[in-house]
Amino acid sequence: MSDSSETRDGESTQAEPRPATSGSTKSVGEILNRDLPQKYVKGIAGAMAGLGISLGILVMLLGAFGNVEFTAGSATISSQRYKLSLVNNVIGYTPFLAFPLAVLFGLRVADVFDTDRRKGIVTAVTGVFVGTVLLVMITEMLATTQAPTVQGTSYSLDYATALVNSLVIGVATSVAAAATVYSSSRFSL
Repeated sequence: MSDSSETRDGESTQAEPRPATSGSTKSVGEILNRDLPQKYVKGIAGAMAGLGISLGILVMLLGAFGNVEFTAGSATISSQRYKLSLVNNVIGYTPFLAFPLAVLFGLRVADVFDTDRRKGIVTAVTGVFVGTVLLVMITEMLATTQAPTVQGTSYSLDYATALVNSLVIGVATSVAAAATVYSSSRFSL
């Protein structure tokens, strides 16, 4: 197709140039089927899953070999309460680790895909979403192996609730990743 067209009178006119866009108009699927975006999605998801495994192993090791470091006067906290506190803290704080990671990964992806903001946003959002779901689920699954029975009450993981929570957290961290890529590329951070 040519850049010029002919009017009814036979005069030739130049087509007006299109304004610059912030990136490609390819679909999400087309973007994610490319090698570089796949590499970054896998890298982000793998790094976040690795963190989840590490946190889970930490809880397992502390649950098996660790003990309370402090006392309250002459009384000590029971090892069961220590384990329960350890499990609750890791499960409670892990989602908040995903947010700074989303920003860091967003900055990296924005730098790599600096000429195509849309591709950068799709890549960062996908990687951070999958990574956050893996981070939260893996950490919770491994950490709850150390949940003790306290005063006859056994604690276990409700997998359906954990999955819903990890999906919600994944959406929130994806927003942070998208905002980071957009801001970084828009304002040249």
